Amino acid sequence: MVDAAAADQARVSLAARIGEAAAEGLIPHQPREEQALQRAELLMGTVSGRAHGMLPGVRLQGTGPFGMATPADVQDTVDQLRAAALKVWPRLEQLMRQPGAQQLVADLNALLARRFAARSIKFVFGAQQQIGSLLGGGDRGGDSRAPLGPSTSPVAVRRGE
Repeated sequence: MVDAAAADQARVSLAARIGEAAAEGLIPHQPREEQALQRAELLMGTVSGRAHGMLPGVRLQGTGPFGMATPADVQDTVDQLRAAALKVWPRLEQLMRQPGAQQLVADLNALLARRFAARSIKFVFGAQQQIGSLLGGGDRGGDSRAPLGPSTSPVAVRRGE
């Protein structure tokens, strides 16, 4: 999606300067670029709409080449976010003092902790399977999906045990 959006932005920028045919010749369309560009535009539109609804005045488009953010753009955005946060902070404090707010925060923390634990476990088992498949391909044979244990550690495999 990022490549498709960057290529489209570059194509549009060049077309304004040297003509559409020349820009198309320099940056030809790739297979499935149109679908990726539509997804990127939908995603950016959704993010921009939500950000402007929550934080009016915050600009997401950069002023650098191809719409990229420059260091000055990043600093401006940070300043805008700080200003928006200062406007929202009193209301957030007021909401946190209402009954049930602390329980809501505790529930949210518990949910995020469970989600983090689940993703960590998935990552560890995925890495273990990947290591097992890498080791199972050449040196030790056997089932590459077998979990690594004391007898199938990478050190044991290298030594030929």
